[in-house]
Amino acid sequence: MRLEHAGPRTRLLAVLAGGGVIAWLAALAGAGSQVALLPDDASLAPALPASAAPAADPIGPLHDYAAIGERPLFSTDRTPRPFYLPGNGDEAVDTGFDYQLTSVILTPDLRMAIVQPTGGGEAMRVREGAEAPGAPGWRLVALDRRSAVFEGPDGRRELGLRVFNGSGGEGAPPAPFMEHPMAEAPGASEAAEAAAAAIAAAEVAEAAAAENSDSAAPAPDAAQLETIRQRIQARRARLQREAR
Repeated sequence: MRLEHAGPRTRLLAVLAGGGVIAWLAALAGAGSQVALLPDDASLAPALPASAAPAADPIGPLHDYAAIGERPLFSTDRTPRPFYLPGNGDEAVDTGFDYQLTSVILTPDLRMAIVQPTGGGEAMRVREGAEAPGAPGWRLVALDRRSAVFEGPDGRRELGLRVFNGSGGEGAPPAPFMEHPMAEAPGASEAAEAAAAAIAAAEVAEAAAAENSDSAAPAPDAAQLETIRQRIQARRARLQREAR
């Protein structure tokens, strides 16, 4: 096969083979064996940057931050408040203050508020400036005739004096009506009959007095007497029914 008839692929392979043979011969001849590192030269090394002087402590001493404790940033009135950490036990400390003001005592020697739990319970007496016995961490800081201000872990809380709003205190409801009449007490019917007889006798006496006062009037006949007797009997029956 002649070289002029070789294809492009054959020519490329021939070139690569020739290059590989040349590199192998150069390696055998010692090509690259004389390459070595230069000796260290301090003048060629770049100079190190100079270190800066130590700056002052940016945080500063602790007394510079005393204003944070005296005027807390996250407090609405910018006043410090006591706080309590829960104990190691399983029970958590309840710092809530759910009370209502029921009474205020203001005298030259005594300033006291009486509060009671909103859900009901035993009342609690708190002197001004003292801590509430049933609410740890809450202290009475201000007292007025109709209000009291307590301060605790949740901030300040003002309680208004509770007044009666007309609800509650209703009396017991009336007894239900009994359809069956109660048993008649012994002697009740005799007392009713005696009362009816007394009323009837009084009516007869009044009628007789009216007849005696009118001398010109004739004496009552049998019909009038029968009418009076029927009225007496009807009155007696009505009184007996009412007594039952």
